[in-house]
Amino acid sequence: MADESQFVEVIKQAKESDKDRKFNQSVEMIMVFRDVDVKKGFAISETVQLPKKTTTPASVCIMASGDMGIKAKNAKADMVMDESELTKLSADKKKAKKLINDYDFFLA
Repeated sequence: MADESQFVEVIKQAKESDKDRKFNQSVEMIMVFRDVDVKKGFAISETVQLPKKTTTPASVCIMASGDMGIKAKNAKADMVMDESELTKLSADKKKAKKLINDYDFFLA
């Protein structure tokens, strides 16, 4: 059985062996459990509280029209785009890149 210090050490080694980038990087961990058959009803559901909270709230851009677009606006989404706005955006790569950098999450 692995303990927390072993996970921390492996992640630290992975981060140190990689070259520096000009953007924030994340670490993804995949765990494989042997002899666990999720088809027989044994499923693992675990929530982990991260040690540091984000300093800024996440910004969300929702791509919807009609009733869903109205619901998104009422829910105070940061940005709601309909199909016509997406079509205009597809013609202007500079604006599209700016939009990508301005929002953390995109929902369609």
